[in-house]
Amino acid sequence: MLDAATVNNSGANVNIESHSRSLKRKRYINAINYANFNNDPLQIIFEHKIFARKLSIFALPSPCMHDSLELSWVKDEQEEDLEQFECLKILIPNGEHVLSIVPDDYCHTPAGMTISLPLKAQILNNRQSERYNAVKVEAILTQNGCFYEGNLVNFNTDTLLVALNETVNPELRWINRDAEFNVILKKQDETVYTGNCILTATREYNGSIFHTFQILDSRIRRFKKKKYRGERFELQSPVQISFMHPLSTERCRIQAVDISASGLGLIEEAAHSVLIPGLKIPEMEMNLPGGTPLRCSTQIIYK
Repeated sequence: MLDAATVNNSGANVNIESHSRSLKRKRYINAINYANFNNDPLQIIFEHKIFARKLSIFALPSPCMHDSLELSWVKDEQEEDLEQFECLKILIPNGEHVLSIVPDDYCHTPAGMTISLPLKAQILNNRQSERYNAVKVEAILTQNGCFYEGNLVNFNTDTLLVALNETVNPELRWINRDAEFNVILKKQDETVYTGNCILTATREYNGSIFHTFQILDSRIRRFKKKKYRGERFELQSPVQISFMHPLSTERCRIQAVDISASGLGLIEEAAHSVLIPGLKIPEMEMNLPGGTPLRCSTQIIYK
C-alpha cells in the first residue's frame, strides 16, 4: 500500500507572477508595520542547501523603524533544522499585491528570526490559487480547550473557509484570534485532514459566522526522522494518478514525476492546486503504462 505522497507546485504556497515594480525601504516598512498592527504573519520561503526542497514558515513581525526586523515564529517549535536551509525571500501582504524582499543578512533562533532589510522590495501580483467548493465536509476546531463544530464551505491549498453557527457554538465569544487552532475535517465520519491554522478573517451572513483560516503546515511528520534520505527515482514514462478529492468530490488527474520506497512525487499547477499537506485520500489509482491500474490509499506529506 502506498502511504505517502509529496507535491511540487512551484515551490511556495503563493503563485507569484514576475515582478515589474519596486518600493523603497521607507515605504515597504509601512506594509510591515501594517501587518504587525493587524497581527498578520509574513511568509518566509526557505530552500534546503542540498536537496533544494522548499519550506514555507509563517512569522509575525515586530514594529519596524529602521533597517532591521525582528520576526517571531507563529509556531513555537520548528520541525525542521533551519541550519540546513537558506532563506530565499520573505513575502509581505500589501492589499491586492504581495511584496517580496531578499534579506541582506539574517540569523534565526528557536523563537524567531532577525533580518537586515534590503533597500527595495519587489511588488508582485498575487494570483490567488483557485478555490473549490466543499461537499458535506464537517469541520471541527479546537483552541485552548474550547470545541467548535461547523462545515467547510470552500478551500484552496492555503486557506479554509469554515461556517460556524452561534446556536450550535455558544462559546464562539472565547475565540482567541492570536492563538493557533487545530482543524479536523471529516467526510462521512472519516477524518480526512488534520492541521494547524490561524484565523485571518471573520464575517457574518444569514445567521452564520464565516471564518477564514490560514493553513500553517507545509509538511507533516508522517515517519520517524531518518539519518539518510531514501533515494527517489525519476519516472521516464508518464504515470497518471487519479482520485476523487475527499473535500470537493471532484475527479482529479495529476502526473507523477518520481517515486521512492515510501511514496510518489506529484506535480500540479500552483493556480489550480488541490493537494493540502496532511490530506488523506482514501482511494488513489496509479495508471502504469501498459499495466493494470494500482489502487492504494495515500496521504499528502509536504509541498
